[in-house]
Amino acid sequence: MCSNKHKTTFDLFDNYSFTDNRYYPEQQHNNTSNIMNKPNNYNTPFYRDSDEGSPTDIKFINSSSSINSIFDTPGPTPSFAQTTTITPVISRNDIKPLTELEFSSIISNKLTQHQSQQSQQEKLVIILVGLPASGKSTTCHQLKQFINKTTPYKPEVFNAGDVRRRNSISFNDSDFFSPNNQEGKEARELYATITVNSLIQSLNSNIIDVGFLDATNTTLERRQRMMKTIKQEAIGNVKIVIFDIQCNDSRLLNFNINEKADNNDYKGKEYKSAIEDFKKRTQHYYKVYQPISEQELNNQPSLAMYMKVVNAGESFEFNHVDPKFKQNSHWFKILSEFKDSYYETEGKRYLDLVNKWYEKR
Repeated sequence: MCSNKHKTTFDLFDNYSFTDNRYYPEQQHNNTSNIMNKPNNYNTPFYRDSDEGSPTDIKFINSSSSINSIFDTPGPTPSFAQTTTITPVISRNDIKPLTELEFSSIISNKLTQHQSQQSQQEKLVIILVGLPASGKSTTCHQLKQFINKTTPYKPEVFNAGDVRRRNSISFNDSDFFSPNNQEGKEARELYATITVNSLIQSLNSNIIDVGFLDATNTTLERRQRMMKTIKQEAIGNVKIVIFDIQCNDSRLLNFNINEKADNNDYKGKEYKSAIEDFKKRTQHYYKVYQPISEQELNNQPSLAMYMKVVNAGESFEFNHVDPKFKQNSHWFKILSEFKDSYYETEGKRYLDLVNKWYEKR
């Protein structure tokens, strides 16, 4: 058998993260690929210099930040300076054995601390607002992809349209979205409720760090209800951002509506009839659309920030930013970087697709 055995440690309760990601103000997912880049900060109880000494020449490193700390000597932790001097390992005979009750108590305290840290960890809900064909879902997925690529956080999109399609027995044509269709209105509100509850459940279960509520949310009543539900039901430190996505360029709208002929609502439908039905649906939304106003934003004290993008990045602005959110939140930094790079990384590419589509007509 090989004499150089690797010691396996467990860092479930670590307060120190090996990852030096700039969006890591708190404990997050460990990135073990960075471990070898930090030779003086291992969170293992024993570490042998590979270039000198015998198998018994071992340094003792305090393990107070890992699960191995349960085996540390009770009382004040001895301080060891960072030095190249080899120190013999402390004998197990010098350590007072823990009783079963003491062991259970330590584990219980560690779990309580860990759960407390989880509840204090800042999470994010982004409420999308936008008329059909505004580019709402596309922009939402672009932001999700940005978070996936540049941070260790877990984002997920919760789409009310997907919930509607899964729960509808038959095809929902434009009449379903008519403001005069009371049954359709009640069903749409129910689907929005199911969607936001699914998002909150994933947040509370620590499955995700940021959830996108992808629905039109075009009325004041709907937005207020979604905000109230999140505020009352979400556990822990959850920030809420409204992301208003607008498109008022007829050239872009025509392209976006054309793309709708291929979405899940119109699978198997003839192209012309699909476009005509979607245009009628959009007209129904315009009848009840209530743009976000300054008064609405002022009456939302739990709002962390309001974001608005127009015409694929023609303008992109932040308003009503909570000062504490701007100063202390890593989410503000992430969203700011997305905003600053959006037109170059996403806007131009989208406009190229629009131009090519018009060239082929």
